[in-house]
Amino acid sequence: MSAHTALVTGATGYIGGLLVPRLLEAGYRVRVLARRPDAVAAKPWAGQVEVVSGDAHDLSVLEARSAAWSWPTS
Repeated sequence: MSAHTALVTGATGYIGGLLVPRLLEAGYRVRVLARRPDAVAAKPWAGQVEVVSGDAHDLSVLEARSAAWSWPTS
């Protein structure tokens, strides 16, 4: 299992909703940033991710929430 953590914004949307399970399958720890954390609860992978509240348009939130994450490669 990978020690890497991926931060996913837009996880409740179409692309993010498809990306999260792939990252989990690849062994990543996944942290999702959501304006409405309650919207993540409906996703089948909700119990396998860390959910943090915030808006991706707020740079200070991204900086604070992105500690210890890494970009997935291939």
